[in-house]
Amino acid sequence: GPFAIAGLVSFPVRSLYRRQQRASKRRLDEALSPLAAQISGRPVNSVEEQVDWLNAFWAAESEYADLYCSRTHGGLAGIVRGYSVLVDIEPVGYGDEASSSEPRVSLYVSAAVPEAKYADSPRTRELSKRLRLAGFALHIVPYAGLRACARPRTYRMIHRDLTKGPNLLSILEGLVELAQEYGFAPTQSDGTPGP
Repeated sequence: GPFAIAGLVSFPVRSLYRRQQRASKRRLDEALSPLAAQISGRPVNSVEEQVDWLNAFWAAESEYADLYCSRTHGGLAGIVRGYSVLVDIEPVGYGDEASSSEPRVSLYVSAAVPEAKYADSPRTRELSKRLRLAGFALHIVPYAGLRACARPRTYRMIHRDLTKGPNLLSILEGLVELAQEYGFAPTQSDGTPGP
């Protein structure tokens, strides 16, 4: 009947789509490989792995949209100058009646950020400005750390070619330097300040 024919027609389309997803994922993983070596990083390719890192190092709630991981999601967990870091790249968004998620590039640095106001200095303002000029919005999250989110234009540039976008290691190093300048200590996996 007509349903059998529709099924036969849709199979090659789904198969092609899956091959394209696998190729996109392979390109992202290959592009992240040099960064993985620089931060002693391990892959974070599923929502479970991402939640494991957030539960261990990020003492703040996360939005559901920030946890969405498609088949082409790429990420790394590693260390930069003693701070635990997470690189989160989601090339695909989704949307339904209940919720939605935009494509994203988010970089996390786990640090003991006090709830009280911290003092800006000329150096912290300079480092924050550098992040803005690189196309990232800075979020300083009490108890959790620093998070840099690529603005849409920056995200599109990174998504087109990770090697031609902003250097993610230099963004991570800038976040760590900012945490150090503010006096935010690295946190251990239980959320307490590290050595």
